[in-house]
Amino acid sequence: MRFSDTYRILLFLYPADFRRRFSAEMLLVFEQRVNEHLAIRGSGPFAFLLIEFWGIMKGAYIMWFAKIIGRKRLSQEATTSSIEPLTVAEATKRRDAAIKNMVASIAKHDFSSARQYSYEETRLKNLIWDLANQGRPITSPVNTGPGLGKTAP
Repeated sequence: MRFSDTYRILLFLYPADFRRRFSAEMLLVFEQRVNEHLAIRGSGPFAFLLIEFWGIMKGAYIMWFAKIIGRKRLSQEATTSSIEPLTVAEATKRRDAAIKNMVASIAKHDFSSARQYSYEETRLKNLIWDLANQGRPITSPVNTGPGLGKTAP
């Protein structure tokens, strides 16, 4: 059995919605890291694999804990957001940035931030669809939290 197969099985420790959203990226990052580690260090992957598998266990625990306590982070962010008119081009640029930040967060195993960026990407995707169908800019709440929302003019 390959390391990737074991990692893929361990991904089942995560909640199903999280797994559907992030498992492909997590597996890709893991495979890249294994290849890099083996190319640089040659043999002795035990410590590397132990750290990776500990990370997946810790991440699964955090995601389940967050799901169980019913974290209300998104609703809190919505109350602190500002109203700003957006065009399709601006919303697309912000969506691309959210995707880039989500992938970077996954690569760092910061899955809580990755989830926030994923929610932001979904919100922007829906906004872009609405803008394209209406043909005019509309007003939409924009997160002003760290790393999300407003961009410099």
